[in-house]
Amino acid sequence: MDSTLVISNFFLCFIRWMGLTMFMPLLSSPHFPAKMKALMAYFIAFIVFLNLPVNSFVEMQTDVDLLLVVFKEFVVGVVIGLNVALVMEMLNFAGSIVSTPMGLSIATAIDPASGQQSTTVGQFNMTLGTLLFLIINGHHYAMEAFLHSYEIIPFGMAVFEQSSIPHFVEMYYKIFVISLQMSMPLLVPLILIHYSLGVVVRTLPRLNIFMIGIPLQICLGMITYVITLPYLVKLVKVLFSQSFEAAKLSLKVFLP
Repeated sequence: MDSTLVISNFFLCFIRWMGLTMFMPLLSSPHFPAKMKALMAYFIAFIVFLNLPVNSFVEMQTDVDLLLVVFKEFVVGVVIGLNVALVMEMLNFAGSIVSTPMGLSIATAIDPASGQQSTTVGQFNMTLGTLLFLIINGHHYAMEAFLHSYEIIPFGMAVFEQSSIPHFVEMYYKIFVISLQMSMPLLVPLILIHYSLGVVVRTLPRLNIFMIGIPLQICLGMITYVITLPYLVKLVKVLFSQSFEAAKLSLKVFLP
């Protein structure tokens, strides 16, 4: 077998995995050592490449063909990782929604997963999501999805068509809907306490509502969050399991 064919296809396998790690929890963190990330990608791609059939290899005659196939492989890896990253974004967005009525929107911190500013509730949700991802062996499922992705889309077989756009629009639509559903158990009591404080202000105009309202909102929000935390954990586990199934559907969109 031509050594150039083997090396070029191994490089394509490596590129697909790197596209996946750009959005995978923990590995996508800027604080994760870059050398360790590259070394891990090399060994994982090497192990997966050894399990791929020789007849799935693709030959590239020109540099333009090579660049085109590299771009396709990178996008396929990104699509797999993006479905997992959507769960983390749902958690972050849900935390951002409830931070304002809880009175914690001013308190922001640097999220270690993304290196960007995030609300305290959103950061806690993302940390919780990362731990659950590791507890349910989500990294194992990601590697399994990476291996099975070649059964759906072999090397260089991805096709980008206009018909695939509605599928990804629906994915981002689900971020808003599910995030709002996740935040509703906290939003409802907080909205009620806001309404109650408004009635109190009307009844007792001289009462300093800020001295009472803000601590009351924070305490009520934290108590409600602790009560709903077990249900949130179960929901996150279900969302992660569904995300890997959704990754298969997303890959089928690129079939010719």
